Amino acid sequence: MSSAPAPSARSEAPPALPAATEVPAEPPAAPLMPADASAPVAEASLQAMLAESSEASVDQMMTSMIPYLSPIVRHQVQLDVSPPLHTDVAAQRRLNSAVEFDDVLAALQPLPDSLPDLPRRIGELEAQLRSAEAGAAAAKRSVVPQMLARESAKQLLKISSSTVESLEAENRPLRSTNIRVDALLQKMNESTGLHTRNLELPQAEVAERDTVIHAMERRLAKEREAFKAAVAANTQQTRQLHAILIKAKKGKFVDADTAHSLEDLQKRNTHRLHSNRVLRSHVSLVGMDPEILILAVQGMTASELNLADLELDQDTFVALQRIQAEAAGLSDPHAVPAALEKAAHQVAHGAPQANPTGWRGLRQ
Repeated sequence: MSSAPAPSARSEAPPALPAATEVPAEPPAAPLMPADASAPVAEASLQAMLAESSEASVDQMMTSMIPYLSPIVRHQVQLDVSPPLHTDVAAQRRLNSAVEFDDVLAALQPLPDSLPDLPRRIGELEAQLRSAEAGAAAAKRSVVPQMLARESAKQLLKISSSTVESLEAENRPLRSTNIRVDALLQKMNESTGLHTRNLELPQAEVAERDTVIHAMERRLAKEREAFKAAVAANTQQTRQLHAILIKAKKGKFVDADTAHSLEDLQKRNTHRLHSNRVLRSHVSLVGMDPEILILAVQGMTASELNLADLELDQDTFVALQRIQAEAAGLSDPHAVPAALEKAAHQVAHGAPQANPTGWRGLRQ
């Protein structure tokens, strides 16, 4: 820009053209204008210029803008001064062949002073150039924050990309773990379904057993009621038998058959008492149902028990047979109550009790 001549220099009258200059017979050719002289600058070119200006210095930016400014200046000059240049073919050629801004100014220097409006036009062009320079500087200043924001966005993008990559690296083993867990869950579901089907069979068996148990409980209740009735009847008969025996013993005149019957009845009564006492001595009375105990005592004291009618299991049947055998072999009627009292005392204090017949083990 410093190479532009001063206005005073341009105001001096240049040497006039030689008078003998022959004017060609044909009018001079029209000035050759570039194809893109009047075309507007493309948006992509402006964006490229702004992108380059954001990274270049002022001199570099001006250097990059000169190829765009030179055609504009040349075209404007041609629009303004082309009529006077029709007769100056050499100046027209220099102007058309000018590439850079300095070349355009150099081509304009030899113009004659017959153009009085040229300094004013050049001043306007310089003002326009300065305005363009100011606009370029303002564009550069406006681009700088955008470039800074772009750089910060790039940094954030890099950080985000690294974070995403780390998360993907952590997610890959988690995916494989989820696949294995899903497979295990599928196997567990299949196993659970199989166990559920297998559990239905025991549940059906348990329900069937519950039905059998309820039926047995109802039957036991019926048998208990029947046993209570039988014990009550036997108790009443025993009382009547005791009363008859007492009256018979008090009688003075008794024949031999009656005495034999009374003796037999007395033996049977003694045998029942012994059986009752032996049963009390061998059975733990603490864990026994009081109602069953009362019935058993009444049955043992009322009449002789028929074990075959009780429908007992084999072990219980054998144990009761042993109890009856021991009761029949005892001669002392006071030994059985003493043994029963001793057994009850040992059970109350938690002491073990001798059991030669295995009855305690059978009860437990």
